[in-house]
Amino acid sequence: MKTVVWIGTILMLSVGGGWVGVIAQPTKPAAQPTEPAAQSTSAPTAAKTPPAATVRPVLELITPGTEPRQILRLKPTVNVKQTATLTMGMDIGLSVAGKSIPVEKLPATKVAFELSPDRIAANGNIDYHFQYTSVDWVGTSPLPTELLSKLRAQTEALKGIVGKVTVDNRGQIKAGRFEVPPTISSSARQMLKQISHSADQLSAPLPEPAVGLGAKWRITSQPKFNGISLKQVATYELVKLQPDQATLRIGIEQQAPPQTIQIPAEGTDSPANDTLALKSFTGQGQGTITFRFDRLLPTASTLQIRSNATMQSPNPPKAPIDLDTTNQMTMTLQSP
Repeated sequence: MKTVVWIGTILMLSVGGGWVGVIAQPTKPAAQPTEPAAQSTSAPTAAKTPPAATVRPVLELITPGTEPRQILRLKPTVNVKQTATLTMGMDIGLSVAGKSIPVEKLPATKVAFELSPDRIAANGNIDYHFQYTSVDWVGTSPLPTELLSKLRAQTEALKGIVGKVTVDNRGQIKAGRFEVPPTISSSARQMLKQISHSADQLSAPLPEPAVGLGAKWRITSQPKFNGISLKQVATYELVKLQPDQATLRIGIEQQAPPQTIQIPAEGTDSPANDTLALKSFTGQGQGTITFRFDRLLPTASTLQIRSNATMQSPNPPKAPIDLDTTNQMTMTLQSP
């Protein structure tokens, strides 16, 4: 059961890629206290330095769109608090050696957080601080009550975690730091990474030049997260533009080459001797983001990502077993 749950979790966590978000909210994957911390973007994460990626994310403008065009920049008001709620739901399908295996549905995760811009520098860089105000599992689930209570206890440990982030006025992270209690469990840290990674997906980077309706740009990144090295291409299209706000359509494509993945030992952050051979991985996603230029958080953002993977378990001393998974994740971010 541990391996099955871990497979679903790692596929869900790997949907991000970890680039800088346009609306500077929750951030990227949380790094361990002894490691360089990951950057922050839209939803807070425990981080101290840039995220681990083999190649720095690259933004490429495909087309500037039609006239009239305008330069898109974030201009929030200092000391004006913003709040948001992030809801994440996931469905996992699993087959072992060609035989479908039932996987109990996890309840959705609902995260509330708030942030406030502290300072805007002359060069446009924005300093802000954030805090998770609540984290909970919501909805129904066939999981035992005892297990659900344990999950809630783990998520409650994230309540009150704070951090500070610096972004430029295009939403690109310059620095970020989470204040994570040393007593927080490895399970809670993993949840923090999941939340941060997911929230980052619900933001978007802004291009340098002026753009108009129909403008398209893409971000190419090669993140390495939880032992999986991915190549991700996210494409953004400007479908609605007003003087004070904009709406983007998002498309995501992911691929991962064959590689070996180590399964973390139960209750620790260290890999165990258990490994899985990733034979193939693909992912596709679609969504929209609506944001105002005077806010750091989107007013609304939704994203659905579906991934398919084939892994092979050594399962000694027997012959290797193929594990085929399908992962469907839905994320929604709402900010009043």
